[in-house]
Amino acid sequence: ACAGALSFAAATACSAGSPSSSPPGDDSGGTQSTAGTGNGGSGAGVAGTGTSGTGNPAGGTTGSGGGASLTLTIAPSNNCGTPYVMDFGPTHVEVDPTQGGRVSALRVGGVDVLATQAVTGQMIDWGSTFWPSPQSWSWPPSSSIPAIDPNPYTCPASDASSFTVQSGANTGTGPKVSVSKKFSADLVKGALIIDYTMTNTGTAAAMVAPWEISRVAGGALSFYPATNPPTKNSGNFKLPGTVSMLGVTWYQDNPSDTTASKLFADGTGGWLATAVGGNVFVKKFDDVPASAQPPTEAEIEVYSSGLQTGGAAGKSYVEVENQGAYQSLAAGASVTWTVRWYARPIPAGATATAGDATLLSFVQSLVQ
Repeated sequence: ACAGALSFAAATACSAGSPSSSPPGDDSGGTQSTAGTGNGGSGAGVAGTGTSGTGNPAGGTTGSGGGASLTLTIAPSNNCGTPYVMDFGPTHVEVDPTQGGRVSALRVGGVDVLATQAVTGQMIDWGSTFWPSPQSWSWPPSSSIPAIDPNPYTCPASDASSFTVQSGANTGTGPKVSVSKKFSADLVKGALIIDYTMTNTGTAAAMVAPWEISRVAGGALSFYPATNPPTKNSGNFKLPGTVSMLGVTWYQDNPSDTTASKLFADGTGGWLATAVGGNVFVKKFDDVPASAQPPTEAEIEVYSSGLQTGGAAGKSYVEVENQGAYQSLAAGASVTWTVRWYARPIPAGATATAGDATLLSFVQSLVQ
């Protein structure tokens, strides 16, 4: 078993199996490709084009002379029974293979960005996870896609710069796929890179799309670029109120609302942001045209639990969800979808308010 923290610059690496076949995504954001083994794209991020020496490498505005890379450390899982821990700059990430390979913690400067079980009051709905889309499988996932969420994952690869967790093959009512998640970092732009690979483990082709679901505390401000208003695709939830300003749709969650709501939207810029707890959490991915989005689903979805009753009485949370292209996956084939995460303190002069131009400009500087 491996122990201790691993430095990106270390001469030795800790490995528990064969290396992952999916390299980090490129600076343009998420990539999705289909092949026998999947390919997540290549290359690390590059510096911006501002005046040399005045940029901030962790903020996406490094000067043309480049900025010093952050230092990455990875503390590996203990025999796949404890979380992997990744740190670079102020960003702290934990991935728990025993909990469906979910991102169990994302913190900036010690402040939680993702909602914990204590915040949501739920056994499954916390942290950040992955599902196959569309949701043709029955709720909860533990009864229909348990191998993907929330059963334990294996730990096939870990070294000084990345680690991979792997699900078993789904045998439930959902699509017959397995999921691997590779975690690495862009140390120039200060981004977490997640390569999700779905492999068709069945004997027939399957229509499927990748789906990332991240939970944050109630009261979050979520926003994304769009030209059309969001729609209501689910009869179970009301459509929340939104505003459109600066070419962006803004949704301010009301944590005191007693009714659950959900919006479905076609974004135009390949990103989704959420301001919560004094930080802003940004997801960058390939933009998906409306024609390639899964039926009954959407490229961007935002769900609010509202104030819950029962065992989670008085607790609320928001899910910020992004999906990739819907496509046919041949038996034995794989598809890799890459998402980049940026987590930062809300900058001086910006507020977590719908239509705040300074906050929007800051997010745009991260994803450009």
